[in-house]
Formats: sequence, structure tokens, C-alpha cells
Amino acid sequence: PGTDGWFDPSHLTTNLTTLDDMATRVIGALIAVDAFDHPVCVPTGKGECDHFLYEANASTPEHTALARTLAANGAVLLKNKGGVLPLKGGQKIAVVGDACDAPYNMASLRAWNAGNYYVMGGSGRVINPASTSILTGLKARAASATPPATITSDVNGADVIVTCGATWSSEGNDRSTLKVDQDADISGVVTAAVKAGTPVVVLLTAPGSLVTKSFDAAADAIVTMFLAGQVTGLAWADVLFGDVNPNGKLPVTFPVSESDVVEPCKETNCVYSEGLAVGYRALDGKAVSFPFGHGLSYTKFAYSAVNILTNDSTADCKAAICIDVHVKNVGEVAGAEVAQLYLTYPLSASEPGSPLKGFKKTFVLAPNASEAVRFELLDEDVSVWSSVSHSFEVVRGEFIAHVGSSSRDWRVNNTFIPK
Repeated sequence: PGTDGWFDPSHLTTNLTTLDDMATRVIGALIAVDAFDHPVCVPTGKGECDHFLYEANASTPEHTALARTLAANGAVLLKNKGGVLPLKGGQKIAVVGDACDAPYNMASLRAWNAGNYYVMGGSGRVINPASTSILTGLKARAASATPPATITSDVNGADVIVTCGATWSSEGNDRSTLKVDQDADISGVVTAAVKAGTPVVVLLTAPGSLVTKSFDAAADAIVTMFLAGQVTGLAWADVLFGDVNPNGKLPVTFPVSESDVVEPCKETNCVYSEGLAVGYRALDGKAVSFPFGHGLSYTKFAYSAVNILTNDSTADCKAAICIDVHVKNVGEVAGAEVAQLYLTYPLSASEPGSPLKGFKKTFVLAPNASEAVRFELLDEDVSVWSSVSHSFEVVRGEFIAHVGSSSRDWRVNNTFIPK
């Protein structure tokens, strides 16, 4: 369907074909394990399948290792003033705040939409038998540091203070606030740490966007990790002690205030008239705490000039448009960068903001190493919907390609005109 209500029946055929393929994959797997003729349980609402949902453990060491790698690589370093992170051996590290040692009670997750600081609530969740808290993970890693670091709850004489905040959400419900549950406590810890002259690191566990204005300006370092399941504490320790160099990027914007974003609609009929001006594109030109795509590293990266190629200008370019850029590690430790491509459309397109059109993660680059990154664009990537032809049409005019480290950190730019 088009934006004016026009309908093309060919869309229905395509969608049914896709649905058939998706259903075949699910049903085929069930047939392969004989689930229809010999089901392991038949739910009738009396808990017949509870054992398989809440007690059976299908994890393997390989699963756990993969979960730990994914969680650590998904951590986003929002701020790191003065290089307070990574933590170092021999330090006295004060860990304060109940979210740093949040309990994991599997029995409390028996309601289908229940969740906690480790697990989302809803039908898509994965329930694990137990989770490692941040405090537990940090204690284990501190003991193996050279020399061992000391984890304490006493902030007096600490070399650095670590404090935690968290929140969670559930399918079918909106969060009542974009703040973490411990927002006021974090603000108090940060204020006291600044007064005492002690560096303070804020750890945030959340299912999405957050408002952090009560402490983000004064904190020395801030790291966020989305709900990380059973290996939460281990993954946090990997990142904080530098065993994993952060390379995650924000898939959302952290606004300055909740009033900066669209509020949830509590009515039966909701009218959303913002069109394409949603998310980070709706906040274009407006102050934010941390922008879409943002994420720092323990090293630094430099970008070289953008080279624009078309499929008729070189045999190497197989797409309509190829955009090349070199990314170099100019810091002192190995790390990976996620380069991002944004396009500014010609004014005639009336396209709000500069939408993300691609992102590429480099290999882990040693200091002084570089990698050539290529973004490939198809005609549809430079097209907009036409209410006249009822189809997507390539926009004619000059585009600006921006490549950089976030939606507000463009390092190199170049122009091109689609053929």
C-alpha cells in the first residue's frame, strides 16, 4: 500500500510467498524433531510445560562463551574523560549501588511477561537458570589482575568509584520513565565523588533509550549495556578491565529530556503525524545527551577522504554507487570501529534529517593498522516514494555522503549525483 491508500495486489503475492517460506522453516523444524506426533508436552494452562520453560537447561559451554562475547561487544562506551577506563590492577575500586548486585530470581519469571535487570519481559525472552551480577564479575576479574585489584563498598580512599543503574521493560507495556530506577542515587554518588575528587564510572543496564541528564555531565565515564542475560557480570568485567575494547554503537538516541521525544499514546485511536521525522531524524539540530550511532573506544580512529564510484566507472563497483573510505587506528591499543554512512538528500526530496544508509564494522585493528571500508548503494537507497507514479523513484540532484563514527560525528564527506 502507498501513503495515499492506493493498493497494488502484487504486494499481497510477494508477502504470501514470504510468509509461506517463513512458516515452512518453522513447521519443517518441528516435523524434523517429531514434535507434532510425539510432543514433549501439551499446554492446557495448567503448567504442563513449566519444566521445559523454567527448569530444563539447554546451555553448553560454547553457548555461554558466545553469549559473553556478544554481550561484551554490545557494550557502548558513552564517555571516558581522562581515560579513567579501563580499570587497572592494583586499584582500590569502590562498587556501590544495589543494581551492581541485582538478584536473579528465576521463580519470579514464571509470568510470561515478567522480567528483571537481566531478562526482558515478553514472548521473545530467553530465561536462563542463573545470572552473574556485575559485582560478582568484577570481583572475579579483579582477583586475576596484575597486581590484583581490590573491590570494596567503601568509597573512602578509593582510586575509582563504580556505580550502577538499571531498568527493564515488558512486551505490551510502556516504561513510565526513561530514567533508570536508581537515577537519584547515581546523581548523589556522582556529586559526592566529584566533591571528593574521586573519578566515578556509571554503568547503565537498560532495554532502550535513557535520560541521563542528572549525572552525565559530571560523571567521568559512562558505559551502557543492554540486558545481557546469564553472563552479565562477566561481560561487564571484560569491558571494564579492557579485555574487550568497547566497539558497540547506540541504536537509539539518549535525549536530554523525555519531552524531546514522542510520548506513548494511551488512547484507542492514536494519530502519528510525524511521517519520516522519527527517531534520531526527528531530533536533527536539537541537543541530545548521546546521539544515535555514538560509541567510543579505548583507542582512536581516523577516517580518510571518501571516494565515490559508480558501476560504469570501475569494474570493481558492482552496485549502483560504491562509497569507499579508509579507517585507521591512530591510538595505542587494538580495537574495532563501526563506520557509518549517512546521506543528505537534495532539497527537492523533502527527506527529513540524514538517514543512515549503511554501517560496516572493521576487523580488530592493531595500532597504526587500517582497513578499506566500502558501502554499496542500490537505486532504492537513493529513492523516495512518489504518490504520482505509486512507486519509488530515484531522486535527481546532488547528494552528500557523510561517513563517520555516529550520526553527529561525521569525519569525511563527498557529493555525488545518481545516474
